[in-house]
Amino acid sequence: MLCFLSVAASAQFRIIGAVFSATDSSLVKDCTVYLDNGKKISVSDGQGKFLFEDLGSGQYTLHFMSPDYAYHKTDVLVSSN
Repeated sequence: MLCFLSVAASAQFRIIGAVFSATDSSLVKDCTVYLDNGKKISVSDGQGKFLFEDLGSGQYTLHFMSPDYAYHKTDVLVSSN
């Protein structure tokens, strides 16, 4: 599974991303994305997109789980720089 992220800066931060298959680059819908061991949870929509809002700056780990794909995790640094 692949994930593309963008981080939007303001007083609070958000992580916006999309989940793609590593084998054929198709979008993965209904993928559960956990932020830091389940503190926040998002599910990818029909276009593979997910969103976490109202985050502070810092290091986060995103965990991706889908019944059709292998578990994947990635670390993300959120900052205003």
